[in-house]
Amino acid sequence: MIITLTARGKLGFVEGKVPKPPAGDPNLKRLEMCNSLVLAWVFNGMEKELQPSAAYATEAKALWDDLKERYSQGNEMRIYQLKSDINLYRQEGKTVQRYYSGIKTLWNELENYLESLGCSCDAANRYVAQREKNKIYQFLMGLDVRFRGVRSDILKIKPLPTMSRVYQMVSEEENQHAVTRSREAARTPKGGAEMRAFVARSKSKNPQGQRWTAEGKPICDHCGRPEHVKSSCWSLHGSPAEGSNNGKGKRSGSQGMQTEGG
Repeated sequence: MIITLTARGKLGFVEGKVPKPPAGDPNLKRLEMCNSLVLAWVFNGMEKELQPSAAYATEAKALWDDLKERYSQGNEMRIYQLKSDINLYRQEGKTVQRYYSGIKTLWNELENYLESLGCSCDAANRYVAQREKNKIYQFLMGLDVRFRGVRSDILKIKPLPTMSRVYQMVSEEENQHAVTRSREAARTPKGGAEMRAFVARSKSKNPQGQRWTAEGKPICDHCGRPEHVKSSCWSLHGSPAEGSNNGKGKRSGSQGMQTEGG
């Protein structure tokens, strides 16, 4: 309702900022028409159950003040709930746009309940600036952990950027993450295909579980060295030359023992 009245230039009627002209003033009739129009807007904006209590109101400000007094206690509870929701609000995997839209909705509703200082002095400007800074802190605190880098960069900037600039920086970081993921996804199928081909090749070469190097060379299960298998391992069976020499030596020795025994 405040937004509607402000947009139509009639908020002053419920705030009591429009002075009433004296009797006989030519502007009096126009003011009374505007007052009735504002009354109708406020009345139609009320819930059906509440309208009978305001059916005979004649002054927009009087009706507005009555409603504020009657429901101010409920407002305090809503303000408390909104502040709690804002402090607990987290991105939790949502896009930056959706996350910002959600927390901004809470901020906007809270603004409707909070009173402005009603002036343009330095104190009022500092108050507004501090509230905007608090929004930036709340927005940054709720971001997912993958944004910790850009969050740290933003907090190092002096003075702190505006909320619009902060949103832009975080969105750019999100876009960069998306580009990185796309590149990784483009590489993964190729790497996966190569790995599957290597495994298939290994199994076809030795279905019993032969180990292979990355270059596709066999690894001996006995000595652990590459380029041969256990069945041809020299450490286990000896080299062909060694086998021949050992055979001759054994035969000579055997023959010598037999001669001596004879």
